[in-house]
Amino acid sequence: MRNMLLEMLIDLQMTIRADDVLDTWHKIVSSKLITFLLDEAVHPTSMRWVMTLLGVCLAPSPTFAARFKSSGGFQALAHVLPSFYDCPEIYYVLFSIIFGRPVYPRQPEVSLALCPKP
Repeated sequence: MRNMLLEMLIDLQMTIRADDVLDTWHKIVSSKLITFLLDEAVHPTSMRWVMTLLGVCLAPSPTFAARFKSSGGFQALAHVLPSFYDCPEIYYVLFSIIFGRPVYPRQPEVSLALCPKP
């Protein structure tokens, strides 16, 4: 259920083009909401959706990053990420955010297999 909700929030965010609507949207899907969703006990798939939601919120709005920082979001993220050390998709989204690459639509599955078997 949580993943469906996160996916719907991401889809809605991606349809918003007007800045004033985006500002209103970020009051609803606030940095505090995303910080609340950061949990080390959550399923890795849910965490990937939370990271994707964070990425689509950060990309179009420089003020969202400031709000996320002031709500303790980056500290919460630093606390939660070590619990997902074996989930490369989460780190793929994180590095996409860092390097300014799109995080949605979702890229092909990322795995730990370094050398595919013949």
